[in-house]
Amino acid sequence: MKVERWLTLLAARLRDGDRTADRPSVDAEVVSGTDLVLHRLWRLQTSSRLAAQELAILFLPFVFSLSLAERFGFAIPAGSLVAVVGAWVVINVITPAVFSRSTRQPVPRRLNWERITSGRFAAWTCLYLLGVVLVLWDTLRGRPGLYAAVVGGLLAPTFVLNAAWPIADHPQATLTGPRDPLRAELRYASAVAAAASLAVGALFAVYLESGRGFGYGALFAAVPALTLSARAWRRYLAFKFDIAGELPARLGAFLDWCHAAGVMRVEGFAYQFRHQELQDWLARQEIPDPSAPR
Repeated sequence: MKVERWLTLLAARLRDGDRTADRPSVDAEVVSGTDLVLHRLWRLQTSSRLAAQELAILFLPFVFSLSLAERFGFAIPAGSLVAVVGAWVVINVITPAVFSRSTRQPVPRRLNWERITSGRFAAWTCLYLLGVVLVLWDTLRGRPGLYAAVVGGLLAPTFVLNAAWPIADHPQATLTGPRDPLRAELRYASAVAAAASLAVGALFAVYLESGRGFGYGALFAAVPALTLSARAWRRYLAFKFDIAGELPARLGAFLDWCHAAGVMRVEGFAYQFRHQELQDWLARQEIPDPSAPR
């Protein structure tokens, strides 16, 4: 009964198409009536809560990080100023950006370490490293271990951010399944979170002149950086919140089961009903009531 309901609902969503069509945009995409691509399923939302949900996914990690830091007894220097500036940024920058981009398709990203092997990147990194070494020389030259850790922490984002590469619509050699783009972006976002933690921790370590600054960097930066960098994941989570209780919580696993059972097929990064006639028939059916007796 549940499988029938879920398949009927998916077919109906595909039939109804892009619910953002009433909000035309130069960035709007044509949504396929046959493809179920995980990082594009948000196009099939039936509510208008996407921007608010995505804003919550962005905002709550900052609240969590600040609360956690306070729980560990860390006081932010000039805390009132930081709060005022942070509120201004949220109200005037982040919120308008989220709402203006709520109909645009975020492209998942992955780590491509070959991008950091170029001569241009090596030259730029050497110049950046020289600048960091000279700036920190007077402050930390008497503590070589902390000096090296701070320099490494400030360099970490350079490697991760330059290794970022958008995932094309067609599978790459290392991405061969429909669930791979989101998995690859989660790995990329985790690397960004780790690099951001090291960089912020390095700044705290310089300010405190202590290695415990790296712990504070993890408290303040890890979770916010994860949610900021996982753009396609944020949309997927917003869609999962929207369909909570209507479709299975492990939607990707369910679609994999449908593929193994012969109901679906895989084309590139998309799941498709194996037969168009089956999709059309399901889309015409009334969605079964899960509480109705069988």
